[in-house]
Amino acid sequence: MLDERREIALARAGDVDAFETLVRAHADAVYGFLVRWLQDRELARDVFQEATLRCYRSVHRLDVDAPFRPWLLRIAINRAKTLAARSRARGTIELPSSVEASVPSGENRVEAAATLERVLAELSPADRQILLLRFVEGLSMREVGNVLRVPEVVAKMRLSRARRRFRETHARVVQEWRDG
Repeated sequence: MLDERREIALARAGDVDAFETLVRAHADAVYGFLVRWLQDRELARDVFQEATLRCYRSVHRLDVDAPFRPWLLRIAINRAKTLAARSRARGTIELPSSVEASVPSGENRVEAAATLERVLAELSPADRQILLLRFVEGLSMREVGNVLRVPEVVAKMRLSRARRRFRETHARVVQEWRDG
């Protein structure tokens, strides 16, 4: 079991192995979040690498009592937003809208996964982001607020709106597939 407080203290003191241990412990979750949010594996990989580098450069500022994953997520989200803004300013790519599916076989599971992918793809990046942070990453509302740098009450309001839009979009997508 990872003693995160100990590893953070060691990383803050310059121990590269401790920092790598922290990143490895959370890499799958953070990278997975980025893939689902950005809907592009290459972009997610680039953002994750840049976020990890930024974390390493500023790990000395991380509170030993603060959980590492929300901090890494916040930095990754900020990097993604910065990259997207630069891309738009240069007139290059925007955040992609297609999702690569990797679901177990079974017709109902494939159909459900495809429906979920389509609904997530149709949501705004902000809605997709907060839903993923709360329900896929399992962060508490306080942690979601910290990651997004908003008060917990604001995070709750945003989540409520995102859930409503998810339900509306889901109902429409399901109806389109039934009619289609």
